Amino acid sequence: MGAELFDRTPTGLVPKEAAHIMHRYGVSLREVGRLAHQEIGEQHEGLTGRLRIGAGVAWTTTLLPPVLGALREHFPNLAIDLVADVGNRLARKLYDGELDVVVAGGALSDLEIADFTCTFLGSYPMIAVADPTSALATKPVLLPSDMAAASWACFYEDDSIVRSVSEWLALYGLPAPSFAMRTNSPTALTAYLRGTNLICALIGPLARKAVSEGLVELKLKEELWSLPLNVYSRKLTSGAPTIAMFCKELKASQSSQKLSPA
Repeated sequence: MGAELFDRTPTGLVPKEAAHIMHRYGVSLREVGRLAHQEIGEQHEGLTGRLRIGAGVAWTTTLLPPVLGALREHFPNLAIDLVADVGNRLARKLYDGELDVVVAGGALSDLEIADFTCTFLGSYPMIAVADPTSALATKPVLLPSDMAAASWACFYEDDSIVRSVSEWLALYGLPAPSFAMRTNSPTALTAYLRGTNLICALIGPLARKAVSEGLVELKLKEELWSLPLNVYSRKLTSGAPTIAMFCKELKASQSSQKLSPA
């Protein structure tokens, strides 16, 4: 193609931008071949193979359970891998061909290129929760300044929540808050709030679950931000039966949970 792929250095070959582009398309072709093999096999013995799904930890316990159940019912011979992680790491796994589809809150800039597709499903309003005995929970209404002065908890390595909180507070001329505790478990996140003055912002379904387990929703003068829900896959594989069915069931699940309109 008239382009050099590598630079030679004393320590070895270093890929140039053209090499990264060739790698990306190579991964796409490999994944198309794998899914084509699965789809052709379906004509003889029912669809087998494996669907590899990546999702933020908040979605694994709220949005995805009925989706995975419907997939198993429709494709009983299909093995399903569910990887829970933060958005930027899931984006890299999809980019490198380690995942087939990713469900993420917010945009994944690494996937905003021609060979990936992004479907926007709607927006989840964020809700602040805390222990009922905490100082903030005893106030009738909280100002943004109260939220800025508080210590927060969030999911481990979730840069998007840190950025969203900071941007929301910046609207009112306030500095970013401190994050005192992080975890990769939704159960641990809500459990650790008990008996502390920590606060946390959760999507609606996860917040309702936390409230049912003993936390309380904080009353804010100004509403928090909304989190857009997106589904990412490769354009060349998005029409595969398993991915198409996953997206269909995902839309049904999010509709039942009453996302805000676009």
